[in-house]
Order: sequence, then structure tokens, then C-alpha cells
Amino acid sequence: MKLESSGVPEMYKIALRSISLNWDEPDTINMYDILFTSFSQFLGDAKSKEHKTAVVLEDLKGNFKIAGIVEYHPAEEDAKEANEAGKGNWSLVFTFDEADTKDCKIFKTNDNYVQRFIADRAYEEHAYIFDGGYMYMQDTLIQAADVLKLWLDKNANTEDNVLEIGNLVTANISIEGDKKYYGIVASETLKQYIKDDASLSITAA
Repeated sequence: MKLESSGVPEMYKIALRSISLNWDEPDTINMYDILFTSFSQFLGDAKSKEHKTAVVLEDLKGNFKIAGIVEYHPAEEDAKEANEAGKGNWSLVFTFDEADTKDCKIFKTNDNYVQRFIADRAYEEHAYIFDGGYMYMQDTLIQAADVLKLWLDKNANTEDNVLEIGNLVTANISIEGDKKYYGIVASETLKQYIKDDASLSITAA
């Protein structure tokens, strides 16, 4: 199901109004663009072949919401030589599971330089200026992540449990026993931001 016909825009508008923020439904795709594209671009700049790197969105109480993770995978035949020659590949993961970030070098969206990076993206691509400052921007991103997860939860037992968000990501949910498994698969567009001379692969969390 595509975002525009999913009910997510209406859910997002209601969520923002609940915290006294006005929003127009057609603009919802722009906030998901800011969320996923800015995370991907930031990770493209911050990535390292030495460790996994994550950018993490949390609320004011430190509750984990969503993260993007980039990791380099050397070619199997000779990890050291492949790493030096750039023959490995990069993976880009988005996840709702905080455990996926435990062995990562972590950047948080409440870090000043990460906030500036995201705010610049919002202005350059959508002419958004967050009048309430970074706190307003943080709230809109948190609600975007919460609404996406809520939509998946509500549709877990239906045939329409896959959500296409523009040319950004495809999100899905599956249930095995009493456990829910969320997937957020990055698009070919997003993977370009973490690409370098090495080949690149995209995976879901």
C-alpha cells in the first residue's frame, strides 16, 4: 500500500495536533523524506570501515524510536586486503530495535551537529524552517517514527501490511508466535548516499 492511501497522513496529522502542532496531510511524505534521507546522507558522511555507525532518534526521556545503521562488509576471500582495495560492500539498515545499535558508534539526533544537518536538509529540499527550533523538528520526527510503527502494528494481521513510502523505504511487519518482526527496506535512491568505490548492499532489520 502506498503512503498516500494508507491513512498514515491522517494519523500523522492527528498525532501532531495532540502535541499542539498543526500539519497538512499532503506534507507528510516530506517529513518521511527528511527522516530517511537525512539519516542516509548523514551516515554516508559518518560511515567507517572500522565499525558500524548509527544515527539514533530518541525522545526527551531517552526512549528509543528508530535508527539508521551503516556497516562495511569486507569481501570474504581476504578481509584485510579487500578492505584496503575497496572490494567489500556497504549495508544500510533502518530499525525499530535498539538492540541492533549496541555495537555501533552512535550519533543522536539531539546532538547539535546532527540537528543542524537534518535542519539544513529540511530547508534545502522542502524550504522548511522549524519556528520552534530543534525541539519542534525533533517532535515531528518522533511522531513520524511512532506513526509508522503504529500503522504496521494495526495492519499486522491484514493483507495490507506493507507500506511504500515514496521512493524512500518499504516497511512491513510479520508475526511469528507472539513476536512481531518489523522490516524497513531502503530504496535504491537512499543507498546511493552511502555508496563509495566499494559495492553496496541493502538489508532490512
